[in-house]
Amino acid sequence: MIILNPEFHRYLWLNFSPFRLIIMPVLLGLILFIFSSDESSIFYGNEDFLFFPAVLMYCIVVFLWGNYEAAAASSRDVGQNTWDFQKMSAIGPWQLTLGKLFGSTSYVWYAGLILLGVMVFSFDVLKAGFVDNRFAEIYPTPLKPVIYLVFAGIMGHATALLLGVQSLKRNKSGTAVPFICGFIMSCTVLNLTFFADLDPLFRTQNSTTQWHSYTIDYHVFVISSLIFFFSWIMIAIQRMMRQELQYKNSPIVLMIFLVMMSLYSSGLLENIPEGGEWRDQKVLMMKLFVSFTIIMPCIYVMLLMEASDPVKYKRWFYALKGGEWKRVFENTPGWGGCLLLLLPVYGLLGVMIGDLPVSERAFLEDDYPVFILMTSFMLFAMRDGFMFHAILGGRIEKHKSFILMLYFFGAYYLLPFTLSSVFGPSVFYPWGKGGFSETCLPVLVQCGIAFAIMIYFLRRKSQDDVAVIK
Repeated sequence: MIILNPEFHRYLWLNFSPFRLIIMPVLLGLILFIFSSDESSIFYGNEDFLFFPAVLMYCIVVFLWGNYEAAAASSRDVGQNTWDFQKMSAIGPWQLTLGKLFGSTSYVWYAGLILLGVMVFSFDVLKAGFVDNRFAEIYPTPLKPVIYLVFAGIMGHATALLLGVQSLKRNKSGTAVPFICGFIMSCTVLNLTFFADLDPLFRTQNSTTQWHSYTIDYHVFVISSLIFFFSWIMIAIQRMMRQELQYKNSPIVLMIFLVMMSLYSSGLLENIPEGGEWRDQKVLMMKLFVSFTIIMPCIYVMLLMEASDPVKYKRWFYALKGGEWKRVFENTPGWGGCLLLLLPVYGLLGVMIGDLPVSERAFLEDDYPVFILMTSFMLFAMRDGFMFHAILGGRIEKHKSFILMLYFFGAYYLLPFTLSSVFGPSVFYPWGKGGFSETCLPVLVQCGIAFAIMIYFLRRKSQDDVAVIK
């Protein structure tokens, strides 16, 4: 429980004092009084009509101040020399995650809850005075706007904390990027929920949403989506905390995330136009293709992130050889777990495309055959993965990031710019246009060359390590 969390208690002792408990409601009350007493304000003479001034103050306090506090939580621990003590203590990853998220922003939420209370008590006056009574039709009670505002704040804070912990992992103590990303997340959530309901251009014409075969109330679906994404942001923070506490992370959680994300995203495709007797198969194919587009970028990112530790593959091999299954799962690379999900999706979609009549494939293929396009993406990811391991995990010791940027510049700009007129764009990009031999075979040759380069650099690295030991 958060109440019994020692990290949360630490922040409460740091953030609260009798003076700070008293001064915050006094300041907020004075600011709201100025809103209602200023003759130039549209709220002049309407002391009870303070819903939108409270929303504005809430955004300033929770979105700006709160995101800064969440972004600075980890770097502040490093600056105050408390981070090493926390890592050596008995506090678990979940306790650290919840304690830092809600503890570092506890005083901000003290002010935010006061402003939310003002919104609730001024809501009936707002409904009675709103033009055309449209606000009362959208929000009969203050429950939904309050939930949206709370989630906008808490998701921004979680995003800022996530990127702050990531910066800490990379030995960087800056708070600017985490703060900006957290603020953008808060504004985005608020814009897609609260303000989207108030804008007739974006407000849905019906009150339900079709997700897979279920019909769900629009606001229930939005709130459920916010809970879904917030939960996974929290899990991501916890996984990073585990790494900081020297725990091993298996790719199981990443695989579950990709499955859940694929199910969530593909469920939104239920409203495609009618397609005759092949409609159900087309919908399933589109869902599989959406799953492919979610899993494939994750494989690419994991290849880049894990290429610097080739010793992990040796640990995995020896654990498998010795039958130590726990160590096998702990040392399985993340891209390997993602690949286990991608291959069934790739194979099933290929079979379904083959079973579909040629006359029915235009909705999915047009000028770019989907199966060849997916194959091309996989081959280019394989080629780049080999090069990532050669550069980041091989014999190169200095300026690895610069050499990696040179590789991207040469592979995706310099060579295509000079040779695309001779070989065609499919040799340099996952083009997917044309036959298998024209699109995929040249990339297979590049994969072979990249594999040979990787083996050469890894062997040189291994030989150098052995020479140092001797």
